Amino acid sequence: MELSMTENDRAGQLTCHDELNDILSSFPPGIVHAVGYGSGVFAQQQQRRECNDGLNATTDDATNEELPMIDLIFVVDDPIAWHAENVRLYPHHYSFTSRTLGPKFISSVQQSSFGAK
Repeated sequence: MELSMTENDRAGQLTCHDELNDILSSFPPGIVHAVGYGSGVFAQQQQRRECNDGLNATTDDATNEELPMIDLIFVVDDPIAWHAENVRLYPHHYSFTSRTLGPKFISSVQQSSFGAK
């Protein structure tokens, strides 16, 4: 999935376009839509820095340290297959219960009244 952004989308952006594409490409295929939110995507305090792709992004001007975690929501074609591969690649992204019960359980929770709809 290639990320597309307009210049207006970049205003207040914390992470560079190429960095976001690298993050998305590290996940299993099948992502139809991806949404990033929170302080890892949108700047809270702005200090401009130059990205490798020539666009500006921001860092935390209080500490000038590593950027905060980026929160993502993915829409995928086949949640069971996607989670099976993602659990294999990134088991630490899942709770012990989710890892143990597997991708079918993860997908059923997401589709229940407890998960995203």
